[in-house]
Amino acid sequence: MELFLVGLVALVIGVFLGSKLVGFLASPLAKDLQKTQAIDRASYLFTLRRELANILIWRDPQRYVKLYQELCSEFNSFKSWRLEEINKRLSELTKEYPFYKDFDTIGSKEYVLYPDAVSWNSYEKLESNYRDIATFVALSLIRNTSWQDARFQIDFNFTDEYVPDKLEHLLEYVERIEDTKLVMRIEQAMDAYRAKNESGLLDNDFLAVQPMRSPTPDNRYSIHIKRTNEFAIYSVFYYDEGGSREEYYRSDSSFEKETYLQPNGALLDDLRRPL
Repeated sequence: MELFLVGLVALVIGVFLGSKLVGFLASPLAKDLQKTQAIDRASYLFTLRRELANILIWRDPQRYVKLYQELCSEFNSFKSWRLEEINKRLSELTKEYPFYKDFDTIGSKEYVLYPDAVSWNSYEKLESNYRDIATFVALSLIRNTSWQDARFQIDFNFTDEYVPDKLEHLLEYVERIEDTKLVMRIEQAMDAYRAKNESGLLDNDFLAVQPMRSPTPDNRYSIHIKRTNEFAIYSVFYYDEGGSREEYYRSDSSFEKETYLQPNGALLDDLRRPL
């Protein structure tokens, strides 16, 4: 009899607390809490995605652009997916990443440099993790009510009306990254040329540099970077009162084409910083 009464009391308390919990979850306060949690979780995943994107875009800018375009197309197609398909894909990702911290591919100490932290991972692995994080967010924005409520405070421009603007900015930024890399290669080539300039021509397995004839008062050099098969022109003008002006151009094998390079100044300064 006593056990029956204890069980009955426990049941009554359970029903009471359950009804209170259901009432709380349906309250505006609970919805605001869930919305805040969605924003925090999305912000954390954005940080992880940004870390990976920085690595991917530096290693292979054009490949990152292709990945971004693929994800834009794929995520926009989610709108036509049946709910069962959305749930199935979201469930698969949840099983693969049981906790949000499992999305952290880098997972290193805070002071370990990213190239060192991801050195054991291939580009394909990092790209796959980036895709999974972005896909989880895209599916959550469709399936999870609290994420939907917070969608305007979540930075995820793969599927909204701002994608064209973001893609345009991405393409411009990638172009400046590639210009920055080429400027650094040009400077390295000219350093090698100046260090060993016996005949006015440098030609080895890695690069070829030689002076160009030009009607302009600046000194010009044609450069072929063999490892990447890039062609460039380096120009330097010396002022009578001292000082000089350097300019860098992307070119072709004929060295007739000249496209002025516009590197990212902050990135270039960092790469030039002496060790």
